[in-house]
Amino acid sequence: MKIRALLVDDEEHSIERLRQLCAEHADIKVVGEAQSGAEAIEKIRALAPTVVFLDVHLGAMSGLDVLAALESEELPFVIFMTAYESYAAAAFERDAVDYLLKPCNPERFARALLKLRARMERGGPSTRDELIAAWRELMVGPPPAASGRRDGLFVEESGRWVFVDFESIDYIEAARNYVVLHVGKRSFCHRAAISSLENWLDPARYARVHKSVIVNLNRVESIESDFNGAYVIRLVGGASCRSGQSYRARIQQLLRPSLSRPSAPAS
Repeated sequence: MKIRALLVDDEEHSIERLRQLCAEHADIKVVGEAQSGAEAIEKIRALAPTVVFLDVHLGAMSGLDVLAALESEELPFVIFMTAYESYAAAAFERDAVDYLLKPCNPERFARALLKLRARMERGGPSTRDELIAAWRELMVGPPPAASGRRDGLFVEESGRWVFVDFESIDYIEAARNYVVLHVGKRSFCHRAAISSLENWLDPARYARVHKSVIVNLNRVESIESDFNGAYVIRLVGGASCRSGQSYRARIQQLLRPSLSRPSAPAS
């Protein structure tokens, strides 16, 4: 039985590497390629591939955005691709999904295919909820109850990986395909879509105030309106950011007297 593969990555050299790896296996047929989330969604629906090799970072969209846009019956088998080693790799030892670290070597690719074939013999693809849960574990880590940590993520800094607790973040700023986590006088750059990171934050403690900015409400010192209908949000420590026009209602909701500012967790 031929395995129909769709290759999804925003970097041409990564797609070329996948092509080479697939060519080494007689039962794999590459039926399409995509270099953006929107293109991936379109081709999954049009080509109905058996498996999608899905990069977790796709510029404006993420792998999570692609999965969330599809109905469960549209989902193929999924093998995630990432350029970053994940401390949550153990989660992928289960049967639901697999992931490959780029650049992938032939031996690891062959093992992923063995797992895929075994899964195909036993049943259908994972559900959307299974895939989204796996994606979140790959990108951010398991929930606190399972990991023993408070919510946060590992980011790379000067060749080492640093754990950043979400509670320590003053605000998050989108920068093209990255987010910048502002923590006091330090800043950490991490490749992820701001919308994907927002899904992991408690909306009672973090607010999207601009398409490119999320603030930690426990770090807000004052909110001032300007003459253009926007707001200037000043944070403890001196940083400030402006709200977007479309987020005006959200800011006004925060300013209602009936809503109390969330308190910091007890130490």
